[in-house]
Amino acid sequence: RIPDADTADALIAEKVGAGEWARHLNKSDSLFVNASTWGLMLTGRLVRLGEAKDGGTVGSLKRRREADAKAGAAGGSGGGGSGSDTPAR
Repeated sequence: RIPDADTADALIAEKVGAGEWARHLNKSDSLFVNASTWGLMLTGRLVRLGEAKDGGTVGSLKRRREADAKAGAAGGSGGGGSGSDTPAR
């Protein structure tokens, strides 16, 4: 099953944020592997910072879905997808 975009983003954020990337740093002779590790460390820290601010990625996703469900029940469009303000083509 392929998840919707919001669920996929939440899953990626959960996995990257939970990673212990620092323990992999400089374990390879490859510059590219070590640069990737730095990138994952930075991304993981940003994800954790965002989770602390908004109550967690999963909490944010649940709030979004609740708002979409309420809008749908009230006859609104419900958003339902990309999270973008740009209309689909």
